[in-house]
Amino acid sequence: MIPEGLPQVLFFLGLACLAASAIQFALTPLMGLRMAANVRWACPRHASWWTKERAERMSKIGAVCFAALGLVLLAAGGVLFVLNGARW
Repeated sequence: MIPEGLPQVLFFLGLACLAASAIQFALTPLMGLRMAANVRWACPRHASWWTKERAERMSKIGAVCFAALGLVLLAAGGVLFVLNGARW
C-alpha cells in the first residue's frame, strides 16, 4: 500500500532539487569566489591550495550531485505513480 500523496511529494521534491541544482550551477562563479574568500579568512594555512578554480569545481560537483538526487526523486515519484494505478 502506497501512502496517499507520496508520489506527488517525491515528484515535486525532485523538481525542487533540479531547480536548486540549476540555480547553483548558474551561480557557480560567485560561489567559487565566496568559498575561496571564506577559506582564506577562516584558515590562512590552507589558502594556498584552496583557489577560486577549486572552489568552482567543488560547487559544480555539488550541483551535479543535487541534480542526480532530483532525477532519482522524480523517477521514484513516477514509479510510485504508476504502481498506484496512475491516479494523481
